[in-house]
Amino acid sequence: MALIVNFLKQMSCQIATINLSQGKKSAGISDIFIAQPDAIKESLAGKLFIVIELSGHNSQSLKVINFLIDRINHNYYQNDKILLRERITTLRPEHIFEAALAKTNTEFRDFSHDEKIKIKNSQINISVGIIYKNILHFANSGKNKVFLFYKGSENDKKNKEQANEKKPGEKYKIIDLAKADREANEKNESNKLFSNVMSGDLPTRSYILIVNEALPEYISQKQLKQIITTLPPSGAVEQIKSTLGQINSYVSFQGLLIKNTVLDTPKINSAAVHPEETRDSIAELNVTEDTTEQLLAPSGILNVKKWLAFAQSLWPWRADSGPKNTIVLKEQIYSKKKSSQFLNNIFSLVKQGLIGLINIPLYLFRLLANWQKIKNIAANIKPNLASVYKKYIAKIFRLSNKRKILLGAAIILILIFSANIFINRQKQQKTEVENNYRELTRLIEKKHNQAEASLLYSNDAGAQKLFNEITELLEQLPQLTDEQKQKYQDFKNKLELQLEKTRRVVRLEEINELANLSKLNSQAKPINIFYSPATEEIYAADPQDKSIYVLENDNIITTVTDLGKPINDLKFPAAAGEDSVYYFNNGSIIEFSAKDEAMRDLSINLLHDASQFIGADTFSKRLYLLNRQVNQIFRYNRTGDSFSNAYAWVQESADFSEAVDMSIDGHVYVLLSDGQALKYLRGKKIDFKLEPVDPALSNPTKIFASEEQKFLYILEPDEERLVLYDKSGQFILQYKAPFLGNCLDFAIDETNKKMYFLSGTSIYFAPAPHLGTEE
Repeated sequence: MALIVNFLKQMSCQIATINLSQGKKSAGISDIFIAQPDAIKESLAGKLFIVIELSGHNSQSLKVINFLIDRINHNYYQNDKILLRERITTLRPEHIFEAALAKTNTEFRDFSHDEKIKIKNSQINISVGIIYKNILHFANSGKNKVFLFYKGSENDKKNKEQANEKKPGEKYKIIDLAKADREANEKNESNKLFSNVMSGDLPTRSYILIVNEALPEYISQKQLKQIITTLPPSGAVEQIKSTLGQINSYVSFQGLLIKNTVLDTPKINSAAVHPEETRDSIAELNVTEDTTEQLLAPSGILNVKKWLAFAQSLWPWRADSGPKNTIVLKEQIYSKKKSSQFLNNIFSLVKQGLIGLINIPLYLFRLLANWQKIKNIAANIKPNLASVYKKYIAKIFRLSNKRKILLGAAIILILIFSANIFINRQKQQKTEVENNYRELTRLIEKKHNQAEASLLYSNDAGAQKLFNEITELLEQLPQLTDEQKQKYQDFKNKLELQLEKTRRVVRLEEINELANLSKLNSQAKPINIFYSPATEEIYAADPQDKSIYVLENDNIITTVTDLGKPINDLKFPAAAGEDSVYYFNNGSIIEFSAKDEAMRDLSINLLHDASQFIGADTFSKRLYLLNRQVNQIFRYNRTGDSFSNAYAWVQESADFSEAVDMSIDGHVYVLLSDGQALKYLRGKKIDFKLEPVDPALSNPTKIFASEEQKFLYILEPDEERLVLYDKSGQFILQYKAPFLGNCLDFAIDETNKKMYFLSGTSIYFAPAPHLGTEE
């Protein structure tokens, strides 16, 4: 029944709108919004309305209007406290309204930053209000005008007769309620859109007109008063539209007209109540302030106002002992909530404290200037303390039992009071920490969602910026409890997954172990693998066992061992023919023939220390060796069972001191330890640079390219990845898998779209998605 009564009270106001827009010809965008909540919410929270206009006709203005209308409506009607109003009588709509505007301020600031909105608050003209039980609460920002049309005072008979003789509409008075707000906003330099809320009762048969700045410039207040007070709201609005429609100007006009249709309240016996004792808006706001303060006060804290009031009531000569002088508001129907003297008192206390702190050094300086006085003070401290102690202890013992009890009770109360203050302070600090944590997690989740949207629309640059912001926020996220640690890890994992999308990471999921050489030989220690396209076999070299393991295409492993050969190493496998491979054996070259399953020792004239050769490859039946000590690539021709006539292939100065590997496909690629690669043709360096990858290459171990294959491959075990480039240096993607952290070598079969990896003593196979699916 209470809800029905409240709802009927909401219906006591009629609302009509004025919206004359010139479309694209106008200088701005505007909108009028009247909420349509369900009956329950309207009975508990009233009806919300918004009048908004933005200068500038662009997509950003429209985006801001839609955002503000949506968030204000959501923050007000979706507040959980609305449903609590039936049980908590002191919880009022204005409290929820103020909270909704405060939250909107914060959300709009974040929205402007995230969406890079360049519209200033001064360009936004917005009036937001609610009507609840014949009471209006509203906030205004910008140049909108809020006019109140109300009947003047007619308490005496003479005024009544004069009013009846006047023409209709002339007995109404007009007040611009937002005038003070506009002046305050012009001086206000804060970034808040809403800073004040005004509240008050709507007078009987009064009108509220909220319009943009342009409308009163074309229709005078006198005309508005004549139209509004003599016609019903719908008729008045049509009359105003008709008048404005005759104006030949590219100006938009917006307005909202509210009429209070409640009948006059029954007259109260003047003998019982004096007219001057009528309740005014300021008194009501003071009561609201006191009630709200009691609700928000922490438990255990003494109510200073209450005790001061009690003490004042006991004082015989208090100032208000006589009859109260109430102030009757005449012209100012609405009053803005005024701040109390609390801040001034705080400022005064801080000022006195600072003066005291300044005086301390002066006192110490004066004290130090008199050294003898310091000696006397030091000499008297000890006996004085002892005498003071004895003196007061003796006084306590001489007290009567009643006073001892009172003293003990006072001490206990002081201790309880101090403990209570300490506990409440701890609670407040804990609550503040929890609120900060919740706000931080909410912000991180919001950034994650924005990054996901950026990735969806291929905005990698925007997503990367958000990832950097998330990383900074994660550094601030506390990890004190197990729950917080888990939350941090969840955010971290989600960030990694999102980063992988911008980093073009492809996870190798379909991994198969082709062979584990330790099962064939428990002492096996292979150091590299080589794939032969001609035989479709994989060769794994094990210099410690002087063996080469041959993995055939049916996964049968054959071991070729020659203990008679002086094998010290089997590095840098390079194609020697269709079924043979060269291995660098420090001072010689080992040729392995898969057809004969035999190894042959070939001599070579190195000219330099063998330990300084760090890479080898073949091209056109010639052997190339990279020496970083002399910054040169040597080319050898084979004659019989030997390589002779070393030729210094690089024809210009070069720096190979940081080189780690080389590969040839017609061009010679030299991989450096910092992740860069040099490209040579006919002995001369050509312009070439690898596109940056995230994270950057920092410790790669191998580069691979061949004449038959389209891509350039770089292995980096430290990051568990194999990075792919095209041969112009453009980054394609990066494969990642945990087993790549122990990867010693890899081989690519682009014809059959397969990749092979040597990790530990195991040889793995994985499909190559970048080459497409195998037919």
